[in-house]
Amino acid sequence: MLNAVYRNVPASYPGVLGKSTNEGADAIKQAVEGTLGVPVDYYVLVNLEGFKEIVDAMGGVTVNVNEPIAIGGDTSAGVPPSDYLAPGPDQELDGFHALWYSRGRWGSDDYERMERQRCMVDAIIESADPANLLLRYLDLVRAGEEIVYTDIPRQLGSAFADLALRVKDAKVKSVVFKTSERFSSADPDFDYIHETVERALDPPRRKRGGGTSGAADGAPATEDPADACAYDPTGETVEDALAADAAY
Repeated sequence: MLNAVYRNVPASYPGVLGKSTNEGADAIKQAVEGTLGVPVDYYVLVNLEGFKEIVDAMGGVTVNVNEPIAIGGDTSAGVPPSDYLAPGPDQELDGFHALWYSRGRWGSDDYERMERQRCMVDAIIESADPANLLLRYLDLVRAGEEIVYTDIPRQLGSAFADLALRVKDAKVKSVVFKTSERFSSADPDFDYIHETVERALDPPRRKRGGGTSGAADGAPATEDPADACAYDPTGETVEDALAADAAY
């Protein structure tokens, strides 16, 4: 849906946002802010080549791979993957393989892919030296390479470096909205989303004797990436995946 916002708002309603150097990115800022109910001041947009370069500049990332993850492949065209990431704990990935860990679609649904993307965000936070990573961003922007776009003013660079250090030392959690009786991506209840996000950012205090105050029934669980991204293999091997591809 964010892809559609980025593409369709400028195409269908050019100029609707007023002065903008990137209407698609500014439309996404408004979409995320409206959906989650939290302010979005700036964006950093990294294309696929930029993602690989930044991960490589960090020296790679480390993730747990619980099942074979496709490299390449096009489900709609019936083209199988060219290779797979093999399962294993503490896999050290370069930019190319980190990209496919994050976006491999063959044999996965969108929610499985989004879960891997949350694990990748956690791995980047864990692996990155925030100050060096920020400098790498700025170097790429200054070089004029069309792989990183941002509206963060240069004079705020040091402030964002300080913020990145705080994020690295913080405990990151995720709220995951999956299809349920309370949530549908096709017809989202935005009041429910706002309340859930606000509760995650400012959890209710625990009452004496157990329980919490103000918790809504059916709220999504807050997910700790350290648990969600732990090594918990399915038992499937690359050979199993290749055999399934051959049968396909």
